[in-house]
Amino acid sequence: MQIALVQIGSRSGDIEWNIQQHHRVLNQLRDLDLDLIIFPELSLCNYEPTIASSCAIKMNDARLEVFQTYANDSKTSIAVGLLSKMQTKPMISVLFFQAHHSRRIFSKQYLHADELEFFTPAEKASVILPMPQKTALAICYELSVDAHMEQAAAQRMELYIATVAKTVSGIESAKQRLCMQAKKYNVPILVVNSIGYCEGKPAGGGSMIIAPNGEVMAMLSQDQAEVLIYDSQQQSHSTMTIEI
Repeated sequence: MQIALVQIGSRSGDIEWNIQQHHRVLNQLRDLDLDLIIFPELSLCNYEPTIASSCAIKMNDARLEVFQTYANDSKTSIAVGLLSKMQTKPMISVLFFQAHHSRRIFSKQYLHADELEFFTPAEKASVILPMPQKTALAICYELSVDAHMEQAAAQRMELYIATVAKTVSGIESAKQRLCMQAKKYNVPILVVNSIGYCEGKPAGGGSMIIAPNGEVMAMLSQDQAEVLIYDSQQQSHSTMTIEI
């Protein structure tokens, strides 16, 4: 599979602007033969817990149809980050678009202690994306939870992808842990992080690919809008700068 990790920043609470930015990025990737394009955690609203309730939307929101249209036309699956609207506190989710299929939603099962005030944890469910290669999905803090990786291994993952919103120190800490986990489970691990700001702090970028032997194959800069592309068959990578 060809997987594109899109390292961008988002405007807090500005869903319309963020959708437009996502679409600009997708148009720059249109001519590539990609199987999956994945954006950072909460890419459609940015990671700002204090305004989370006002940013929550439903998965059938008409504004999201642009992603389904792109998936249908390009035959490329797309994963974007959003807040799922609930009766109480929203869920941190990834909405998955696949060509000529219904939208699917994956929500964060494990929350950090300081997230419980603002978000609802999802019930335990499959973490495997509907892709040709068994690809497990983690949402930020989940990559630090042993039970999540064990769940993915039990579901016979062949690849592990984490979509995150982390600071410079946070992404470095995640890298150290995931290098050990890649080697333990003998799987490639991909991480896509945001740039700009999240929760009032500088986001750390550093989107990366970790090989099954635990070595970092590639890691992006801390502050540039870039795309990191991974070829799972060849276990190779390439990068490209994007205009936003």
